[in-house]
Amino acid sequence: MCASRKLFKTMSIAMRRFIQIARITNVSTRPALLGQYRLFSNTSFRFNVPQETVAPKESDPEGTLVKLRANEKIDPVISETLNNLNFRALTKVQDESIGPAIDEENGLVVRAKTGTGKTLAYLIPILNQLYPSRSHSLKNKHRVFHLIIVPTRDLAQQIERELTLFCKGHPELKKIFLTRVDVLTGSVRSHLESLFNPSIVIATPGRLIRTLEDKKRFGIRFRDLQTVTLDEADRLLDAGFGKDIDRIHELLTELNVGPQRGVDGLTFKYLLYSATIDKNVSEFAKQKIGENFKYIDCVNEEDTEAHENIRQVLVQTKSFNDSIHAALAHCIRNIEDEADFKGVLFLPTVKAVEWAYDTIKSSCSRINGRQVYKVNGQMTQAARDRNLLLFRRSQRGVLVATDVAARGLDFPDITTVLQASASSEIASYIHKIGRTGRAGKTGEAFLFSHEAESRFVKQLQKEKQIEFNETITYEDFQKDRELFKYSSHDDAIVEAVQSLCLFYSQASNQYGFSTFKCMQQVLEFYREITDSNEKLNLERKYLSVLNLPRHEAEQVFEVPDDYRQNGRRGGSGSRFNKFDGPKTGGYQRNNGRNDRGGYKSDSRGGYGGSRDRDNYRSNNRDNYRSNSRDGYKSNNRDGYKSNRDGYKGNRDGYKGKSGGSSSYERVKDYD
Repeated sequence: MCASRKLFKTMSIAMRRFIQIARITNVSTRPALLGQYRLFSNTSFRFNVPQETVAPKESDPEGTLVKLRANEKIDPVISETLNNLNFRALTKVQDESIGPAIDEENGLVVRAKTGTGKTLAYLIPILNQLYPSRSHSLKNKHRVFHLIIVPTRDLAQQIERELTLFCKGHPELKKIFLTRVDVLTGSVRSHLESLFNPSIVIATPGRLIRTLEDKKRFGIRFRDLQTVTLDEADRLLDAGFGKDIDRIHELLTELNVGPQRGVDGLTFKYLLYSATIDKNVSEFAKQKIGENFKYIDCVNEEDTEAHENIRQVLVQTKSFNDSIHAALAHCIRNIEDEADFKGVLFLPTVKAVEWAYDTIKSSCSRINGRQVYKVNGQMTQAARDRNLLLFRRSQRGVLVATDVAARGLDFPDITTVLQASASSEIASYIHKIGRTGRAGKTGEAFLFSHEAESRFVKQLQKEKQIEFNETITYEDFQKDRELFKYSSHDDAIVEAVQSLCLFYSQASNQYGFSTFKCMQQVLEFYREITDSNEKLNLERKYLSVLNLPRHEAEQVFEVPDDYRQNGRRGGSGSRFNKFDGPKTGGYQRNNGRNDRGGYKSDSRGGYGGSRDRDNYRSNNRDNYRSNSRDGYKSNNRDGYKSNRDGYKGNRDGYKGKSGGSSSYERVKDYD
């Protein structure tokens, strides 16, 4: 009986796997091609279908591909696969990093712009090392040899699709690898639980930790690990995921046996890839790879981190109300009039995304309203996957998204990226605009910014050397307002406004905005969409977070008689050094607060109430909304620290519903 159950279980898992592969194969997309080959930057392949593109400057027709073949560093089967997929050249990051990724014993760090093919840059070395003619490792069917860690489920699934499609380029690879790749995210069943044990695992941090901690059942499978790849390394090593990655390193070090190499006797090597390299990445590389780690920088010193194929436009507006309506008007007009318009509109909170999605959809015609999609961290994984798939397949339309879609995800033929407000962090701006101008194509990126957000623009120019191709002034609101048909109910509007208040509270700490001026901007927005002159009626727990002096709070909010300011606000400028942001990230060190931005003495920078140092919605260190560590909404920690689409803590929509322990519904993003 037990044997029959085990056989049935195995067959069921295998069947689900083959159905998944079939779906991957049938996804209809239009990837960018250069001549007869695909510049590998996510999404699927189409062969021998030339498109008109702009040849990327970093492409080298004679590049490392020929050299690697001549030096026999690439297995003949991998080389044949590249030929079958019509690769004739590599992008700059592929050209400069594939060889070192194969040769370097201790690992390396690679920096390259978004949309330049980083995924293939690490997949080729992994497949090359794993193929049987070079390694006998596949003979041991109960071991994982290569681990790829990513910050979000969506990115993990995308990498799996691309790896599967690449392996389909050769019958030998197809036969071996289609059942040897596994994705560890959320509550999705793993092939580690079946007879089809994977050799390559793509995982998000929270789910991976749980798997490794179960040493007897699953952890033992990682004992012969050869490489650990961190994709979007800067996000994985930031304040949100840093402790998770340290814990993963500790578990992997305990599990692995074999010849020692690298720092502290590591038995595996790290490969770190990102569009931005910060102090966290450098420190991690020094500790885990070596003081003199190999660093490959594919971005010239004089270049901006943004891709040169992206035309950046700064739209200066009078207010946040003008900014968000200008962005919506751009989307509505282009969906109606431009057959090839395909854009992504980024907003800072979940509730703002919901409101904007409803507004655009109701303002478009019935048919064109179907071309509007949304994605945020509060959606279920199934709903998110469905919307992303529909948007990928569509020839036109707009995706309204939080920061959950900022990193790694690739959509065919994105023409325009719009940002209606400042980003949660400077690097996020780079990743957002990187959704367009990919794989040799061109695109436009619009940043809508009002006077209260001027410090964000200056910080972009100072830290990231952003140079806007054009600066324009928006003065068409009175004309554009005729486009809008508001359909959101009152509660949805209130929730959106509350979330925006809390977003700007956080942004005031981050960039030194005037909190009072930002609240005035939100009030103007509220009055416009409700056609009223009322003040904002913010819940007491949210009002206390803003910490405004009473005379300022009374100009914007309905203030209770017993309202008391809890201390001086760091966002007023006293703790900022020009545009470098807050030195410690929060409020003045008084009244029992620490210097990390919280309110209670042990708070870690959250908002409101008595907050345990490791969570924003419960008292469990492993989550920010409930008890799982892998998602965006349900319980998690893999969708960027936990539910985070934008900002520290539970980051996506700022509303939190648990007592006063969290003011945000956020999901911790990328991306």
